[in-house]
Amino acid sequence: MKALVIGASTEAVHAIQIAKRQGYEVIALDGDPEAGGLQAADRAFCVDIRSPQGVYLLLEKEGIRPDVILPVPIGRFLTTTGEANDHYGLYGVSEEGARNSTDKWQFHQKMRKEGLRSISAWLFLEGMQIEETNLPAISSYPVVVKPRYGSGSRGVRVCENAHTLLRDLSEEGALREDQIVEQMVEGVEYGVDGAFENGHFHLILLRKKMQTPLPYRQCVGYLSVPPESDLKFYRRVEAFLQQTGKALGFVNCLMHADLIRQQDDTPFLIETSARPSGHHLHDLFTPMVTGLDPVASFLELAFSTKTEEPYCVHRTKRMMIRYFDLPEGRLEKVPQEEELERDFPLRDVVCHLKKGDEIREVTDGASLMGRGYYILEADSEEELHRLSAEIRSRFSSSV
Repeated sequence: MKALVIGASTEAVHAIQIAKRQGYEVIALDGDPEAGGLQAADRAFCVDIRSPQGVYLLLEKEGIRPDVILPVPIGRFLTTTGEANDHYGLYGVSEEGARNSTDKWQFHQKMRKEGLRSISAWLFLEGMQIEETNLPAISSYPVVVKPRYGSGSRGVRVCENAHTLLRDLSEEGALREDQIVEQMVEGVEYGVDGAFENGHFHLILLRKKMQTPLPYRQCVGYLSVPPESDLKFYRRVEAFLQQTGKALGFVNCLMHADLIRQQDDTPFLIETSARPSGHHLHDLFTPMVTGLDPVASFLELAFSTKTEEPYCVHRTKRMMIRYFDLPEGRLEKVPQEEELERDFPLRDVVCHLKKGDEIREVTDGASLMGRGYYILEADSEEELHRLSAEIRSRFSSSV
């Protein structure tokens, strides 16, 4: 049995290891010859994954017909995985599902059409020169500005008024890529790990976000939400994502989503994608919290007619994953991992920081993820916050 990886970043290594343990021969493809997942595979090829036809030609030349394409964190070119699944008739995300989630403008229009999104949004195309005369009349601020394509927090920022929006869109001259401006929805943000099996949605883990202040509002950590601790909202999220998945064409795939809990507890979907979450979530935090590995479950279902309790979570632990969003300045003191493991109920810790490092403002995921993370387990959210504050106090810096 052959498992294909399209987009073999380091975040694909987990899926590669799972597939190899289940007996698959893993073939990995990426356009970057240094991509971290290539070495983990049985066979690896450097190919432009933006082109499905190029992928098919390579596989035909090498005599490879995949039996499954592994679900891995990837951005815009999840579409290649979707097209390849349709081309080979494989279990997994379809081209329709991939396009509806990776093109944020198409996603917005689809949600509006289905009555699942009521906010206004505006599209600004690559190459446009934004001036006061061609800025739309926006009746209410703040607004969120984000790239049309790509995943996660890259390039997302908040503008409080027309002046800051004009400055944001015009400061680099002509736009380098398509941008979306949409009305900002107030509330607490959550992340979701889930899966669709024959069109039925399974909520695996609900995660409450910890975020930086505006204008970037970047996620710096997550708290697991056991269903019994907030059952009414949990059920609302479950029902809502069932609707959105149907509208977007999610049938057999893993998924992740970002949503906002509005004041009346109604979920608002920021974005979703038919692939697993990144940032040490689907491969580490989610299995640790729930005891369920989404990728392993996906592979088991891909060739099974058994439907009893797919993606079933029996217990959700109280845990936190926090990245090192420390105060700005030069680090003067950095504790050893062994010290933190000795003094705190850590399930895992990886710290790449060292004395003398310059800590800068967190503006996107890329400015944070390379620093490392720690995972705590405790009996309550309050205790998790207390322990996290103590860990952070072990670091010191000078401005």
